[in-house]
Amino acid sequence: MSIKHWISTGILATACAIASSAPQDIVIGQVGQLKDPASAASQVKVGVQLYFDAVNDRGGINGAKLKLVTKDRGPEAADSLEKTREILQEEKPVALIGFSGTAPVEALVREKVLAAAGIPLVGPRTGAVSLHEPVNPWIFHTRANYAQEVQKIVSHMGIIGHKRVAVFYEKSPFGVEGYDRALRAIKGKNLQLSGTASYEYGTTDVGEAVATILKAKPDAVISVATSAATAEFYKSFRQGGSSAFVVALSVTDGAAVVKRIGKQAAYGLGIALVVPDPSSKTSILVREMQEDHRKYGAPGSDLTLAVTEGYIAARVLAEGLKRTGPNPTSAKIKRSLESLRDLNLGGFTVNFSPANHSGSSYVDIIVLSPDGRMLR
Repeated sequence: MSIKHWISTGILATACAIASSAPQDIVIGQVGQLKDPASAASQVKVGVQLYFDAVNDRGGINGAKLKLVTKDRGPEAADSLEKTREILQEEKPVALIGFSGTAPVEALVREKVLAAAGIPLVGPRTGAVSLHEPVNPWIFHTRANYAQEVQKIVSHMGIIGHKRVAVFYEKSPFGVEGYDRALRAIKGKNLQLSGTASYEYGTTDVGEAVATILKAKPDAVISVATSAATAEFYKSFRQGGSSAFVVALSVTDGAAVVKRIGKQAAYGLGIALVVPDPSSKTSILVREMQEDHRKYGAPGSDLTLAVTEGYIAARVLAEGLKRTGPNPTSAKIKRSLESLRDLNLGGFTVNFSPANHSGSSYVDIIVLSPDGRMLR
């Protein structure tokens, strides 16, 4: 063997050894309705990717880069089941993140998909109490549940003197649960239920519901609905002559409402927040997100509440991965997440333990201003 051949062979062997010892990407999976860039799932994805890009630019976690893999799904829970099984088989993620919607996540639990795969889901965008209680060992919530939101809303209504409260809700597991929690909270605060009305899941056909609530003449209305349905209800409700205070659960995104019906039509709508206002000048968490957005965000893109939820979920998962050490497995990540106590993400605190996977109780209420901003 010539010296030249010996040297080249040695260099190749060394390069192969270095490559084989380099940390592999840490694969994280998300399934959601991602074709529409304005959808909640797409916005959550933006927030997750934003923080992943920031982490990777700083060298990754334990030398490994974070890789987000996604699959688009249809509107039904069965679609989410199918696509989740596909992503688990094809991509082999060590964790899932940011699934959006009550029904899809409930389906994963009902069909034992997470348990069978032994894989954690971090930061689902749903506040369904049924997913918090009893504790599901594979789901780690980074937002308050709907019962906590409704309690905050009803307490606020009582404090400012509203007595007659109506409920507008979606005919879905999310809507029915929110409706039930609203009735309990209204009764618990000795307020009067003045009326209820619903609309069909997957639509914005709210005309009949608007007419029903207008006839009830409430002082205030709780909206348990999507951003689009809340927007259409609020616009028509105001056009119908009511000045009742309307507050929507956190599923409604203020920016999406403003985009759909305009700033003036959206003016005065109240919304429960389970994450800080992404335009805040005082939240340390938000300032850090804004800085990451300036560096890694797409030009012209906006920071929304759903983006903020994704960003927080990504930060929580990243902290769990740091504690897991090199070569993370799903089981190790689960244990690391359960070790997170008083994790302070710049004023937003997350707490987990083996007996508690409800990481946050943060709830605030804002009102949309005439120029579309969120005011406390």
